[in-house]
Amino acid sequence: MLITFEAEGLEAYDFLSRVGGPLNAVSMAILNAFSDWRPLSSGAGELSRDLGSYPNVAGEVIRLLDSGFLIVAGTALGDRNDKYDRELPCISMQAAASLR
Repeated sequence: MLITFEAEGLEAYDFLSRVGGPLNAVSMAILNAFSDWRPLSSGAGELSRDLGSYPNVAGEVIRLLDSGFLIVAGTALGDRNDKYDRELPCISMQAAASLR
């Protein structure tokens, strides 16, 4: 995923799904909260306490899932993510390690 600064705010683009869209503070908090694997229901519940109403947070989670920005284990995107982790070298991790 590529995140860019645009005049209207943050924009994200996923090259694999070829989908893009805006990211707001709620979007960023959700992506941050799910940066590690965790149950979707517990994460959305915790975030709704911090960010506002559950319907607002749940709606944004659904938008992020639909756009492919948030990946859930056991789905087609989750399986593809697992396949990439197994079969492709992590170039970004290798690059980060070379900077140390």
